[in-house]
Amino acid sequence: MAIDLKSYRQTLSVHLGDIMNKDVITARAHEPCQAALTVFLNSPVASLPVVDERGKLEGIITKTDLMVPANVRKQISEVFTRNVVAVQAGCTIAEVIRMLQSKQVRAIPVVDSQGQLVGVVGRREILDYYARQL
Repeated sequence: MAIDLKSYRQTLSVHLGDIMNKDVITARAHEPCQAALTVFLNSPVASLPVVDERGKLEGIITKTDLMVPANVRKQISEVFTRNVVAVQAGCTIAEVIRMLQSKQVRAIPVVDSQGQLVGVVGRREILDYYARQL
């Protein structure tokens, strides 16, 4: 199996701004977890970035957060993860792959320099990019 090193290097140096999902479903901390549950049951997402009224990233809520039955009856603010890994759009595919693997997460929010959510990147976006390059 031959590897095209030039193509490999070019692929890994692509910036996330070029591949991230910009059409992100978000949640607000004051909302009930039932709202997040509805999104999880009706869409393919496994996590929702939690943003404030200005769109600044506050954290993330995942399907795993709702696996505890009592959590479904709580507010998102009571169960979401506040200290989340986030990257900026200038980050490369290579950098985000390392983060996804080392942090053992499926997707990472993408923020601007003020912490405003601008997208999400995960395994699907990376694989979609690879497929488009074939």
